[in-house]
Amino acid sequence: MPTPFVLQLPRIGTAVVRWLFGDIEEPVRSAAAPTTHQPVPLAARWRWYRHKLGLLAERVFPPLERYRERQRLIGHYTRAHGKPPRLNPPVTFNEKIIAASLTDHHPLLALCSDKIAVRDYVAARIGAEWVPPLLGAWWRAEDIDWDALPNAFVLKPSHTSGQILKVDDKTSLDRAQTTATLRGWLAYDYYRQGPGEWRYRDIPPRILAEPLLPNAADGGSPPDVKVFMVDGEPLVMQVMGGRHRAPGAEVMSSWFDCRTLALLPIRQNRRDQFVTEVPSEIDLETLFRLCRALAADFDQVRVDFLLAGGRLWFTELTFTDFAGCAVYDPPEWDERLGAAWPLRNGKAYLVRPGVPAPANYPPLRP
Repeated sequence: MPTPFVLQLPRIGTAVVRWLFGDIEEPVRSAAAPTTHQPVPLAARWRWYRHKLGLLAERVFPPLERYRERQRLIGHYTRAHGKPPRLNPPVTFNEKIIAASLTDHHPLLALCSDKIAVRDYVAARIGAEWVPPLLGAWWRAEDIDWDALPNAFVLKPSHTSGQILKVDDKTSLDRAQTTATLRGWLAYDYYRQGPGEWRYRDIPPRILAEPLLPNAADGGSPPDVKVFMVDGEPLVMQVMGGRHRAPGAEVMSSWFDCRTLALLPIRQNRRDQFVTEVPSEIDLETLFRLCRALAADFDQVRVDFLLAGGRLWFTELTFTDFAGCAVYDPPEWDERLGAAWPLRNGKAYLVRPGVPAPANYPPLRP
């Protein structure tokens, strides 16, 4: 007996909402886990639908999008620093990050924040030998050919920041759980659900795989070498270690003046000191040459490398360090770093004036 149309309306409505706004990722259960349905409270359902309706409203009404972008950026800053940023004019490094994020919406920022698209940009300026090989890129987590990947590799999303999955031994990988995690990454709207940095707005979400570079002696990722470039010249260098170790392990970092190589008394986000001297494995002449080539189009950018196997490997271009929420100790270093970043007509910019917009970006989904 056919079901009356009226009884089908809730199911039709749910299907329409999922088609418009996406779906909630459900946790993957093990084979032994119970599969009983747990009803979602009405208040939680309403919060979810309200959130999705808000995201839809942003997409179709640009003034609301800009307003909420501003609220997110300023809100994140205020929670981190206990006070709102000064924006007219900005003074500290963090304040200039917030101001530039609101002022500068140059399309090149999106391309250079896309972990896949930036590879060609970097290869064209310093050579492909500095970029880790790309093992694959996929629009859907279900399309990953696990058998074609090597035994050790890393997975990253192209459109977010800070997410990485290290695979040391493919044979012990839970593919179902990993696929669910990657689906969650792909569904995450980093611009609207994160700090509100515009450059992530139009990056097409994809998953990429790269070779796993040799681990550090403590089992974590190789040391990071991050050079803060201001007005095309290296200003300070941050050498970081201890990332991706055992859960609860502390990340450490040391700061150096790029002109004198002197150790600076900077603690960022209460991190302990990592090293007291610049590692001897770093070829500073080569490092700064590469950074100048990559920073030629920008007023301010952080150029990131990994130090692995006795050489440097490019990782990313970072324009808004910690989205303007980094806490410096002593606090005056926030203002000292900001003083080196020149304003243009009282405003902070990331891309130099006159730099053309990139062509054929973002790529179309196949």
